[in-house]
Amino acid sequence: MHVTMVREDWTDERLDDLAKGVGEVRAEVIEVRREVAHVREELGELRAEIRALTKMMDARFEAVDARFDAQQKHMDAGFEAVMRTMQIGFGLTGAVLAALIGLIATQL
Repeated sequence: MHVTMVREDWTDERLDDLAKGVGEVRAEVIEVRREVAHVREELGELRAEIRALTKMMDARFEAVDARFDAQQKHMDAGFEAVMRTMQIGFGLTGAVLAALIGLIATQL
């Protein structure tokens, strides 16, 4: 089997077409690079906005946590007061009942 290679000559016209094609590709590459740079710039801006929003959200969550902590302390104090009142009330009720039973027992 014999393979014959075809040799093509590079004419001025073909070289001009090649140069035109390379120029078009180069222009497209430059445009793509500009677009990539623009996207990177926007991405940097978005990241900065996300960081700012995250800091703001963290501050607000800390404020809400502080409010919950204060409310919890207030509720704990209220429950403790109710428990003391109930203990005193039950103690007094028990003392009064004991006195009544003692009075009734001595009268029989």
